[in-house]
Amino acid sequence: MAIGILLTAWTASRPAKAMSLGVRMALWGAAPAQRQTSGGSPLADAVEAQGLTFETGGDAAWFVQSEVVHGGGTALRSGAIGDDEESWVETTVMDAGTVSFWWKASSEVYKKTPIDFVSFSIDGGEMARLGGETAWTNMTFVVSGSGRHVLRWTYSKDMMDTSGEDCAWLDCVTWTSDDPLPALDVAATDGDVAAIIAGLSDVRLSEKVIGTTAYGAFRAWVDGKGLSHTVVRTAPNAWLSYALDAPGLMSKEITSDDVHIVSLDVEDGGALGTTRPTSFTLEVAIDGVNIGEGARLAEVLSVEGATELDESAFSTDGLSFTLQRTADGKAKAIVTPVGSPPSFFLRMSVK
Repeated sequence: MAIGILLTAWTASRPAKAMSLGVRMALWGAAPAQRQTSGGSPLADAVEAQGLTFETGGDAAWFVQSEVVHGGGTALRSGAIGDDEESWVETTVMDAGTVSFWWKASSEVYKKTPIDFVSFSIDGGEMARLGGETAWTNMTFVVSGSGRHVLRWTYSKDMMDTSGEDCAWLDCVTWTSDDPLPALDVAATDGDVAAIIAGLSDVRLSEKVIGTTAYGAFRAWVDGKGLSHTVVRTAPNAWLSYALDAPGLMSKEITSDDVHIVSLDVEDGGALGTTRPTSFTLEVAIDGVNIGEGARLAEVLSVEGATELDESAFSTDGLSFTLQRTADGKAKAIVTPVGSPPSFFLRMSVK
Protein backbone atom coordinates (compact mmCIF):
# COMPACT_ATOMS: atom_id res chain seq x y z
CA MET A 1 0.00 0.00 0.00
CA ALA A 2 1.23 3.50 -0.81
CA ILE A 3 0.47 6.58 1.20
CA GLY A 4 -0.41 9.63 -0.87
CA ILE A 5 -0.23 13.31 -0.01
CA LEU A 6 -2.37 15.34 -2.38
CA LEU A 7 -1.84 19.09 -2.74
CA THR A 8 -3.97 21.53 -4.69
CA ALA A 9 -0.78 23.36 -5.52
CA TRP A 10 -1.87 25.94 -8.09
CA THR A 11 -5.08 27.27 -9.56
CA ALA A 12 -5.26 29.95 -12.21
CA SER A 13 -7.84 31.93 -10.23
CA ARG A 14 -5.23 32.98 -7.64
CA PRO A 15 -1.72 34.39 -7.91
CA ALA A 16 0.96 32.18 -6.41
CA LYS A 17 1.71 34.36 -3.39
CA ALA A 18 -1.89 34.54 -2.31
CA MET A 19 -2.97 31.04 -3.18
CA SER A 20 -4.88 28.81 -0.76
CA LEU A 21 -3.60 25.26 -0.33
CA GLY A 22 -5.99 22.36 -0.02
CA VAL A 23 -4.21 19.50 1.76
CA ARG A 24 -5.59 16.00 1.94
CA MET A 25 -4.16 12.67 3.08
CA ALA A 26 -5.30 9.70 1.06
CA LEU A 27 -4.47 6.05 0.52
CA TRP A 28 -3.66 5.03 -3.03
CA GLY A 29 -4.07 1.31 -3.51
CA ALA A 30 -1.18 -0.93 -4.53
CA ALA A 31 -1.19 -4.72 -4.51
CA PRO A 32 1.22 -6.19 -1.92
CA ALA A 33 4.23 -7.96 -3.30
CA GLN A 34 4.11 -11.73 -3.24
CA ARG A 35 6.96 -13.87 -2.01
CA GLN A 36 8.35 -16.49 -4.39
CA THR A 37 8.17 -20.02 -3.04
CA SER A 38 11.45 -21.37 -4.35
CA GLY A 39 14.81 -20.48 -5.76
CA GLY A 40 13.35 -20.41 -9.24
CA SER A 41 14.06 -23.95 -10.53
CA PRO A 42 11.46 -26.65 -11.30
CA LEU A 43 13.55 -29.12 -9.28
CA ALA A 44 13.32 -26.89 -6.20
CA ASP A 45 9.59 -26.39 -6.68
CA ALA A 46 9.08 -30.16 -6.87
CA VAL A 47 10.48 -30.70 -3.37
CA GLU A 48 9.07 -27.50 -1.81
CA ALA A 49 12.62 -26.23 -1.22
CA GLN A 50 12.05 -22.56 -0.52
CA GLY A 51 15.01 -20.42 -1.50
CA LEU A 52 17.16 -23.24 -2.88
CA THR A 53 18.30 -23.93 -6.43
CA PHE A 54 19.02 -27.48 -7.59
CA GLU A 55 21.18 -28.98 -10.33
CA THR A 56 21.20 -32.56 -11.57
CA GLY A 57 23.67 -34.67 -13.51
CA GLY A 58 25.54 -37.96 -13.75
CA ASP A 59 24.58 -40.58 -16.32
CA ALA A 60 20.93 -39.48 -16.17
CA ALA A 61 19.14 -36.50 -14.64
CA TRP A 62 16.68 -36.56 -11.77
CA PHE A 63 13.24 -35.40 -12.89
CA VAL A 64 9.92 -34.10 -11.56
CA GLN A 65 7.08 -36.59 -11.21
CA SER A 66 3.75 -36.81 -9.38
CA GLU A 67 3.13 -40.55 -9.01
CA VAL A 68 5.17 -41.10 -5.83
CA VAL A 69 5.18 -38.16 -3.40
CA HIS A 70 5.46 -37.51 0.31
CA GLY A 71 4.09 -33.96 0.53
CA GLY A 72 2.58 -31.63 -2.02
CA GLY A 73 1.80 -32.79 -5.51
CA THR A 74 5.28 -33.60 -6.82
CA ALA A 75 8.63 -35.10 -5.89
CA LEU A 76 11.93 -35.85 -7.63
CA ARG A 77 12.88 -39.26 -9.01
CA SER A 78 16.36 -40.40 -10.01
CA GLY A 79 17.06 -40.90 -13.69
CA ALA A 80 17.03 -44.28 -15.45
CA ILE A 81 20.62 -45.59 -15.38
CA GLY A 82 22.44 -48.80 -16.28
CA ASP A 83 24.88 -50.98 -14.36
CA ASP A 84 27.78 -49.16 -12.71
CA GLU A 85 26.20 -45.75 -13.33
CA GLU A 86 24.84 -42.99 -11.14
CA SER A 87 22.29 -40.16 -11.15
CA TRP A 88 22.65 -37.20 -8.80
CA VAL A 89 20.89 -34.01 -7.75
CA GLU A 90 22.42 -31.31 -5.56
CA THR A 91 21.98 -27.89 -4.02
CA THR A 92 24.38 -25.41 -2.44
CA VAL A 93 23.86 -23.69 0.92
CA MET A 94 25.83 -21.06 2.78
CA ASP A 95 27.44 -21.42 6.21
CA ALA A 96 26.13 -23.52 9.10
CA GLY A 97 22.58 -24.77 9.39
CA THR A 98 20.31 -27.80 9.31
CA VAL A 99 19.00 -29.72 6.32
CA SER A 100 15.98 -32.00 6.49
CA PHE A 101 14.41 -34.13 3.74
CA TRP A 102 12.31 -37.19 2.99
CA TRP A 103 13.54 -39.96 0.70
CA LYS A 104 12.46 -43.38 -0.52
CA ALA A 105 14.10 -46.20 -2.50
CA SER A 106 13.17 -49.24 -4.56
CA SER A 107 16.37 -51.09 -5.43
CA GLU A 108 18.37 -54.31 -5.49
CA VAL A 109 19.36 -56.01 -2.22
CA TYR A 110 21.84 -58.87 -1.81
CA LYS A 111 21.85 -60.81 1.46
CA LYS A 112 19.93 -58.00 3.18
CA THR A 113 22.47 -55.45 2.03
CA PRO A 114 21.42 -52.81 -0.55
CA ILE A 115 23.57 -53.16 -3.65
CA ASP A 116 21.90 -50.35 -5.55
CA PHE A 117 21.10 -47.42 -3.26
CA VAL A 118 20.66 -43.68 -2.82
CA SER A 119 23.19 -41.84 -0.69
CA PHE A 120 23.32 -38.36 0.80
CA SER A 121 26.59 -36.45 1.11
CA ILE A 122 27.74 -33.09 2.48
CA ASP A 123 30.75 -31.65 0.66
CA GLY A 124 31.55 -35.09 -0.75
CA GLY A 125 31.39 -36.94 2.56
CA GLU A 126 28.68 -39.61 2.66
CA MET A 127 26.30 -39.15 5.59
CA ALA A 128 23.64 -41.82 4.91
CA ARG A 129 22.40 -44.30 2.33
CA LEU A 130 19.07 -46.02 1.67
CA GLY A 131 18.24 -49.06 -0.45
CA GLY A 132 15.83 -51.95 -0.89
CA GLU A 133 12.07 -51.50 -0.74
CA THR A 134 11.56 -48.68 1.74
CA ALA A 135 8.82 -46.36 2.93
CA TRP A 136 9.28 -42.62 2.98
CA THR A 137 11.98 -41.85 5.55
CA ASN A 138 12.87 -38.52 7.12
CA MET A 139 16.50 -37.49 7.62
CA THR A 140 17.98 -34.43 9.34
CA PHE A 141 21.63 -33.37 9.38
CA VAL A 142 23.58 -30.49 10.86
CA VAL A 143 25.91 -28.68 8.45
CA SER A 144 28.89 -27.05 10.16
CA GLY A 145 31.44 -24.46 9.12
CA SER A 146 31.41 -21.22 7.17
CA GLY A 147 31.32 -20.87 3.39
CA ARG A 148 29.55 -22.86 0.69
CA HIS A 149 28.37 -26.44 1.25
CA VAL A 150 27.23 -28.87 -1.43
CA LEU A 151 24.36 -31.19 -0.47
CA ARG A 152 24.07 -34.08 -2.92
CA TRP A 153 21.73 -37.06 -3.33
CA THR A 154 23.10 -39.84 -5.59
CA TYR A 155 21.42 -43.01 -6.82
CA SER A 156 24.13 -45.56 -7.67
CA LYS A 157 24.09 -49.07 -9.21
CA ASP A 158 26.57 -51.90 -8.98
CA MET A 159 27.90 -53.84 -11.97
CA MET A 160 24.92 -56.20 -12.52
CA ASP A 161 21.26 -56.96 -11.95
CA THR A 162 18.19 -54.86 -11.24
CA SER A 163 15.38 -55.14 -8.69
CA GLY A 164 12.23 -53.17 -7.88
CA GLU A 165 11.72 -49.89 -9.68
CA ASP A 166 15.48 -49.33 -9.63
CA CYS A 167 15.33 -45.70 -8.47
CA ALA A 168 15.04 -43.31 -5.54
CA TRP A 169 12.70 -40.42 -4.73
CA LEU A 170 13.31 -37.16 -2.88
CA ASP A 171 10.76 -34.75 -1.39
CA CYS A 172 10.19 -31.97 1.19
CA VAL A 173 13.72 -30.54 1.39
CA THR A 174 14.16 -27.74 3.95
CA TRP A 175 17.24 -25.71 4.83
CA THR A 176 17.44 -23.69 8.04
CA SER A 177 20.49 -21.46 8.31
CA ASP A 178 21.94 -20.78 11.73
CA ASP A 179 22.68 -17.24 10.55
CA PRO A 180 19.84 -15.73 8.53
CA LEU A 181 22.27 -13.13 7.13
CA PRO A 182 25.50 -15.04 6.57
CA ALA A 183 28.63 -13.48 5.11
CA LEU A 184 29.19 -14.39 1.46
CA ASP A 185 32.47 -15.57 0.01
CA VAL A 186 33.94 -14.36 -3.28
CA ALA A 187 32.33 -17.22 -5.20
CA ALA A 188 28.79 -16.35 -4.08
CA THR A 189 26.18 -15.97 -6.80
CA ASP A 190 22.90 -14.12 -7.19
CA GLY A 191 21.24 -17.47 -6.49
CA ASP A 192 23.00 -17.64 -3.12
CA VAL A 193 21.62 -14.21 -2.29
CA ALA A 194 18.10 -15.19 -3.37
CA ALA A 195 18.27 -18.26 -1.13
CA ILE A 196 19.17 -16.12 1.89
CA ILE A 197 16.63 -13.37 1.23
CA ALA A 198 13.85 -15.93 0.73
CA GLY A 199 14.24 -16.86 4.38
CA LEU A 200 13.42 -13.33 5.61
CA SER A 201 9.88 -12.23 6.43
CA ASP A 202 9.77 -8.89 4.61
CA VAL A 203 8.74 -9.79 1.05
CA ARG A 204 9.99 -6.43 -0.27
CA LEU A 205 13.57 -7.55 0.31
CA SER A 206 13.26 -10.21 -2.40
CA GLU A 207 12.34 -7.47 -4.89
CA LYS A 208 14.93 -4.92 -3.78
CA VAL A 209 17.99 -6.83 -2.55
CA ILE A 210 19.14 -8.64 -5.68
CA GLY A 211 22.73 -9.70 -6.22
CA THR A 212 25.79 -9.80 -4.03
CA THR A 213 26.48 -6.05 -4.08
CA ALA A 214 22.99 -5.14 -2.88
CA TYR A 215 23.10 -7.90 -0.29
CA GLY A 216 26.47 -6.72 1.01
CA ALA A 217 25.15 -3.17 1.42
CA PHE A 218 22.05 -4.38 3.25
CA ARG A 219 24.05 -6.65 5.56
CA ALA A 220 26.52 -3.82 6.28
CA TRP A 221 23.60 -1.58 7.26
CA VAL A 222 22.23 -4.24 9.62
CA ASP A 223 25.60 -4.72 11.29
CA GLY A 224 26.29 -0.97 11.34
CA LYS A 225 23.08 -0.40 13.29
CA GLY A 226 23.98 -3.20 15.70
CA LEU A 227 20.86 -5.19 14.82
CA SER A 228 20.43 -8.88 15.59
CA HIS A 229 20.36 -11.04 12.45
CA THR A 230 17.71 -13.21 14.08
CA VAL A 231 15.49 -10.20 14.72
CA VAL A 232 15.96 -8.97 11.15
CA ARG A 233 14.84 -12.40 9.90
CA THR A 234 11.29 -11.80 11.18
CA ALA A 235 11.12 -7.99 10.93
CA PRO A 236 8.17 -7.02 8.70
CA ASN A 237 9.61 -3.60 7.82
CA ALA A 238 13.28 -4.45 7.31
CA TRP A 239 13.37 -3.06 3.77
CA LEU A 240 11.71 0.26 4.60
CA SER A 241 13.95 0.70 7.66
CA TYR A 242 17.00 0.12 5.46
CA ALA A 243 15.82 2.31 2.58
CA LEU A 244 15.10 5.21 4.95
CA ASP A 245 18.34 4.55 6.83
CA ALA A 246 16.30 4.64 10.03
CA PRO A 247 18.15 4.44 13.38
CA GLY A 248 16.82 0.91 13.80
CA LEU A 249 14.03 -1.40 12.68
CA MET A 250 10.69 0.35 12.26
CA SER A 251 8.08 -1.28 14.47
CA LYS A 252 5.10 -0.76 12.17
CA GLU A 253 4.05 0.06 8.64
CA ILE A 254 3.68 3.70 7.68
CA THR A 255 0.04 4.80 7.45
CA SER A 256 -1.54 8.03 6.26
CA ASP A 257 -1.61 9.30 9.85
CA ASP A 258 2.18 8.99 10.09
CA VAL A 259 3.02 11.29 7.16
CA HIS A 260 2.73 15.05 7.59
CA ILE A 261 3.45 18.07 5.44
CA VAL A 262 5.96 20.31 7.17
CA SER A 263 6.09 23.05 4.57
CA LEU A 264 5.36 23.92 0.95
CA ASP A 265 7.37 26.72 -0.62
CA VAL A 266 6.52 28.19 -4.00
CA GLU A 267 9.04 29.65 -6.43
CA ASP A 268 7.29 32.66 -7.93
CA GLY A 269 7.38 32.92 -11.69
CA GLY A 270 7.22 36.71 -11.75
CA ALA A 271 10.66 36.95 -13.33
CA LEU A 272 9.20 35.20 -16.34
CA GLY A 273 6.34 37.66 -16.57
CA THR A 274 3.71 35.43 -14.97
CA THR A 275 2.25 34.98 -11.52
CA ARG A 276 2.19 31.21 -11.91
CA PRO A 277 4.76 29.29 -9.85
CA THR A 278 7.72 27.69 -11.60
CA SER A 279 8.58 25.14 -8.88
CA PHE A 280 7.46 23.80 -5.52
CA THR A 281 9.50 22.59 -2.56
CA LEU A 282 7.55 20.12 -0.44
CA GLU A 283 8.92 18.96 2.91
CA VAL A 284 7.42 15.90 4.58
CA ALA A 285 7.96 14.30 8.01
CA ILE A 286 7.28 10.67 8.93
CA ASP A 287 6.25 10.19 12.55
CA GLY A 288 8.76 8.17 14.51
CA VAL A 289 11.31 8.04 11.68
CA ASN A 290 14.45 10.13 11.52
CA ILE A 291 15.54 9.62 7.92
CA GLY A 292 19.25 8.87 7.82
CA GLU A 293 21.97 10.30 5.61
CA GLY A 294 22.22 7.06 3.66
CA ALA A 295 18.51 6.97 2.76
CA ARG A 296 17.52 5.79 -0.71
CA LEU A 297 14.60 8.18 -1.05
CA ALA A 298 14.04 7.52 -4.73
CA GLU A 299 13.34 3.88 -3.88
CA VAL A 300 10.85 4.83 -1.16
CA LEU A 301 9.04 7.97 -2.30
CA SER A 302 7.17 8.64 -5.50
CA VAL A 303 6.28 12.14 -6.76
CA GLU A 304 3.54 12.58 -9.35
CA GLY A 305 1.67 15.53 -10.81
CA ALA A 306 -1.52 16.21 -12.72
CA THR A 307 -3.23 19.20 -14.32
CA GLU A 308 -6.64 18.02 -13.11
CA LEU A 309 -7.84 16.52 -9.84
CA ASP A 310 -8.35 13.00 -11.13
CA GLU A 311 -6.42 10.09 -9.64
CA SER A 312 -5.98 8.45 -13.05
CA ALA A 313 -4.31 11.63 -14.36
CA PHE A 314 -1.38 11.52 -11.94
CA SER A 315 1.98 10.52 -13.41
CA THR A 316 5.62 11.54 -13.55
CA ASP A 317 5.02 12.98 -17.02
CA GLY A 318 4.91 16.75 -17.12
CA LEU A 319 7.23 17.39 -14.19
CA SER A 320 10.77 16.97 -13.03
CA PHE A 321 11.77 16.51 -9.41
CA THR A 322 14.60 15.76 -7.05
CA LEU A 323 14.38 14.12 -3.65
CA GLN A 324 16.61 15.16 -0.76
CA ARG A 325 17.02 14.51 2.94
CA THR A 326 16.85 17.56 5.17
CA ALA A 327 19.38 18.15 7.93
CA ASP A 328 16.79 17.25 10.57
CA GLY A 329 15.81 13.88 9.09
CA LYS A 330 12.84 14.76 6.89
CA ALA A 331 12.22 14.30 3.17
CA LYS A 332 12.14 17.15 0.67
CA ALA A 333 10.95 17.13 -2.94
CA ILE A 334 11.74 19.96 -5.33
CA VAL A 335 9.20 19.74 -8.13
CA THR A 336 9.11 21.67 -11.39
CA PRO A 337 6.09 21.33 -13.70
CA VAL A 338 6.91 21.33 -17.39
CA GLY A 339 5.47 24.40 -19.07
CA SER A 340 3.05 26.64 -17.20
CA PRO A 341 -0.19 24.70 -16.68
CA PRO A 342 -3.28 26.66 -15.53
CA SER A 343 -3.79 24.14 -12.75
CA PHE A 344 -1.35 21.76 -11.13
CA PHE A 345 -1.79 19.06 -8.46
CA LEU A 346 1.05 17.32 -6.67
CA ARG A 347 1.08 13.90 -5.01
CA MET A 348 3.85 12.30 -2.97
CA SER A 349 3.52 8.62 -2.09
CA VAL A 350 5.42 5.99 -0.19
CA LYS A 351 6.00 3.17 -2.64
